Amino acid sequence: MPLTNPGVFNIAKGIWRYYCTLPGSDDAIIWVLLKAPTQSDDVMNNYDNLASLIAQNPECNRSNYARKVTTSMTPTQNNTANTADVDAADQTWAALVTGDSLGGLVLAYRPASNSNDGACIPLFYYPFVGPTNGSDVVAAVHAAGLAGAA
Repeated sequence: MPLTNPGVFNIAKGIWRYYCTLPGSDDAIIWVLLKAPTQSDDVMNNYDNLASLIAQNPECNRSNYARKVTTSMTPTQNNTANTADVDAADQTWAALVTGDSLGGLVLAYRPASNSNDGACIPLFYYPFVGPTNGSDVVAAVHAAGLAGAA
């Protein structure tokens, strides 16, 4: 499923690019699949941490599912267009067992100092609709990148 037109959580507005430059050996950007339905954009963008988000928007729990961890993202500054973009590799969850209807995908920053969900800062959410049916589920990052700011 292609990832386009992300929603940005209010807590991440203005600082998401900074968080995307941090991942290293101990901290990371994590990819979290949510079951359907997810809440409206007006409600989703108000969560300040992953724990409160997941409490209201359940996470996928099929066999073969695990959160994806990205320790490297590619930020690009374009001084001609006056934009800042961030890119990442596509993510694949192999052979997710049948049983969940997916509704969203969240990327969150997980600090090295505290990996519990209450410390993870949600950055982006994407509509990500489809079933788990034993096939691979692929989050295909748009050719223009994961997110951008003008």
